[in-house]
Amino acid sequence: MRNIVLALSMASLVGCFTTRVVSTAAPRGNETEETTLYFVYGLTDAKVNASGCANGLSAVEFEFPWYYVFVRGLSGGLIDIGTTKYTCAAPAGGSGDSTPQAAK
Repeated sequence: MRNIVLALSMASLVGCFTTRVVSTAAPRGNETEETTLYFVYGLTDAKVNASGCANGLSAVEFEFPWYYVFVRGLSGGLIDIGTTKYTCAAPAGGSGDSTPQAAK
């Protein structure tokens, strides 16, 4: 019983980890969100499909959500989960109000 209380107490102290990178390019369209599983203690890399962003990215944000601790704990640390959000960049000199083209 003491171990369960200790484990729940430790889990309640865990927060999200977030990293955000923003460029000077104007945003174009809506923010897109992708959730990715990482295997083998995070040794695999994230694959984000931003091929519809012909002019690059305006902003990218990566986050380990609060529940990743439970996913990692239940898998013995072999699986992590992360969320990547990104916004496409507008063409240079563009207004930024057009929508991204679908990837072909």
